[in-house]
Amino acid sequence: MNVPWTVPEPGQPADPNVTFLDPDQLTAVSHSLAAASRSDWMTMDERVLGQLPPRGNGTGDPASIPREVRVRSLYDMTCMKDSAAMDQLLSCTRTGQEIRFTEPGAMTLRIADRDALLIQASPPERTTVLIRDPQTVTFWRTIFDVMWSHAMPLPGSPS
Repeated sequence: MNVPWTVPEPGQPADPNVTFLDPDQLTAVSHSLAAASRSDWMTMDERVLGQLPPRGNGTGDPASIPREVRVRSLYDMTCMKDSAAMDQLLSCTRTGQEIRFTEPGAMTLRIADRDALLIQASPPERTTVLIRDPQTVTFWRTIFDVMWSHAMPLPGSPS
């Protein structure tokens, strides 16, 4: 059985559904996936890293998340102690982003629809993998949805 995130044995072909990325590519690939999303963009982060790409403004800007896409983000509960991060997250909810908090995780996760999954392990490893295997993406979507259902909503948010 070829598990989608394993490195192939020497002489074996690489899995076309898995791409190992340079850790510094996370933001660029993440923004591209977000802009290509059609229905869902889901993220999980240990800390507030920065603003998401803007919502679509009707200009077809490829760096923007389409308005019809549901954006949900899970953050580590320790983010709640950072007032600047909380202000930034409240600002994001005004554009329709849904935010909740969960127990500390050990990775950064991005899921675009049912098409792609981007995972980055926490430092010091920072291994970054783009996965397009449908079963693996579905598996991680399920994990995200379960975590979402148990997570605490952002205090003061409209949702």
